[in-house]
Amino acid sequence: MRLIAIDLLFGADRTLGYPIADMTNHFMQRKWSVGAMAFKANLPMTPYGKSVREAEMLESRAIEWVEKKRGRVDPSDLVSIIINNPDLDGNPASATAVAGTIPALVTMTSEACQISLVWASLLLAQHPRVARELLDELAGVAPAAEAIVNLPRLDAVIKETMRILPPVPLQMRVAESATTLLGRPIPRGARLVLSAFLTNRMPDLYPEADRFLPERWSTINPSGFEYMVFGGGPHNCPGYLFAMKVLKVALAAMLMAFRIEIRPETRIEYRMQPTLRPAGRVPVVLHRQDGAFAAAPIRGNVRSLVRFPQ
Repeated sequence: MRLIAIDLLFGADRTLGYPIADMTNHFMQRKWSVGAMAFKANLPMTPYGKSVREAEMLESRAIEWVEKKRGRVDPSDLVSIIINNPDLDGNPASATAVAGTIPALVTMTSEACQISLVWASLLLAQHPRVARELLDELAGVAPAAEAIVNLPRLDAVIKETMRILPPVPLQMRVAESATTLLGRPIPRGARLVLSAFLTNRMPDLYPEADRFLPERWSTINPSGFEYMVFGGGPHNCPGYLFAMKVLKVALAAMLMAFRIEIRPETRIEYRMQPTLRPAGRVPVVLHRQDGAFAAAPIRGNVRSLVRFPQ
């Protein structure tokens, strides 16, 4: 998944792309660690202080890399396209501003997609009926990306996975002007937290919201404000189409080749850092696809998020 992300974002510039992607992943883990969040003292020995130093180093490396792309447009390199186009005011794009978007691009295109693929695999392993129906759908199409991305049941499985276990459960917004929200005054500059996790589980929108029910998508078509995985309005995620296509192709390829088995009593924990991800590895057994899907009892706090069949 990371290879795909770097190739599409940076034109297969892996020599420079890999180090920056690695720095981004390490920085995100430290920034959202308990120590950095609880004790925000900017000292060399504290987790918060170390995250500040890493952020400065990451920004410096990213700016240096972005400046090398100025004047050299590559249609397959998103960063080179951005840096060589004017900003909203018609001025040359700022290397600092472009570099500031790179961590978010890397995180959303590689880590978020990887996490959703893990959750989808777990949910299918624990819902044999859904897995069997999806395999039947895949068996009737040519093994080509153009045919796979338009399959309705596959589309529903991906959407339902990200509804019930959104890879980015919280989003931040800043009020650009004073307003009111549900009768409460919101001053200009106020920071607001939007919860995709809570919105995606509102019972009036999604009955039995803690159940994995891909079939619900045959009768619903929520807006971006009702299904907040990618946000809504002009500031929604620009990687929506990328993420959906990558996840569909990757999940279809896995399911057609392998049956994923979760061993009984496997403990699966989750954490937020800031993505909703497994806390550690999720051990599985891969079998050649034989259609013999069967759920297994599992343990761990993931059971507080999903009502599994058993």
